[in-house]
Amino acid sequence: MNGLKVLTALLLGSVAISATANNMSSVASQCMRSEKRCTIEMVLPPGVISWYITSQAAGNPGLIIRFKDDGDVWQEVVKTTVHSTDLSSKSFGDFIIDKKRTYELIFTDVIEVAIDRAFIANTDADTVSKTMQVAGEDGMDGDFNDIYASVTWFKKQG
Repeated sequence: MNGLKVLTALLLGSVAISATANNMSSVASQCMRSEKRCTIEMVLPPGVISWYITSQAAGNPGLIIRFKDDGDVWQEVVKTTVHSTDLSSKSFGDFIIDKKRTYELIFTDVIEVAIDRAFIANTDADTVSKTMQVAGEDGMDGDFNDIYASVTWFKKQG
C-alpha cells in the first residue's frame, strides 16, 4: 500500500509540473505600423537570457533588446538583423541580468507580432525558466514567418 501512495504522489506531482510547464499567457505588444516596429515590454528578475532569431522574409527584420540603467539611459544588450528567405540566416546569444529591470524587446521591419509564452517549474514549484516565442509579420502576406524569435530567461546560470 505504501508503494501505491508514493506512486500516486509522484504522478500527481508530475501532473502539477506539467500543467505549470504548459501554462501559456498572452503578452501585450505595441506595434507602430508606419515605422514597421513592434515593442514588447517585460520585467525580468536576475538570471540569464538566451535568445535566437531567424527569418523567411525578403526584408531585413531584426531584434533589439534594451533596458534603462540607473541613470535612466537606454542600454542595448542585443541589436541584430537577419536577412533570409529560407531560414538560412540565424542570430543568437545570451547575457546576464544582474538585477530586476524592465526590458524592451523591439522587433524591426515588422507591422505585427504573435506571442506565446511557456513557464517551467522545478519539483518545488519554483519557476526556473520562462520562454517567449514571437512570430512577426512584415505586412506582405499574413504568414507570420517573416521573423521568429525565442527568448528564454533562466533563473540561474550553470
